[in-house]
Amino acid sequence: MNTTHTSTEPVRVAANYTVTKRLGNWTAADRFQVRSHRGHAVLDLRSPDIQAGEISVDIDLDHAMLKLLVPDDAVIEDWDLRRAGRGRVKDAEGGRATHYNASVQVLDEGPGTTCIVWLVDFLPKDIAPAIEAAMAAGAAAMKRTLDGDG
Repeated sequence: MNTTHTSTEPVRVAANYTVTKRLGNWTAADRFQVRSHRGHAVLDLRSPDIQAGEISVDIDLDHAMLKLLVPDDAVIEDWDLRRAGRGRVKDAEGGRATHYNASVQVLDEGPGTTCIVWLVDFLPKDIAPAIEAAMAAGAAAMKRTLDGDG
């Protein structure tokens, strides 16, 4: 559900034990508070309704992930971000892929059996070894999780 939020108060987003997505033209706000415990939050901050200038995101994450979708020319300032554990700020700058698209399909193959079909389309082709290594690690993590070992 995408509803436009235009208040001067910070937009509060909670993602506790769940995946919370705010996509598309859902807000004109420039201040956000994100709280997540063992969840995932995705915020699309590319709305044309958001005024040009600084956007502030107050973050409190515990074993959680926050993905911010920002305009291509955005500058990410993370100086005041405290990290405990393996937190990081990552962006698409410097990536080797000029094109990347992927899909995952999960199929029920009967009692106790699941089939996962993972398709990846990317360019340039010479990054295939890196993509294959990342997919192998991802497939291993999915298998551990599905087998109850992860």
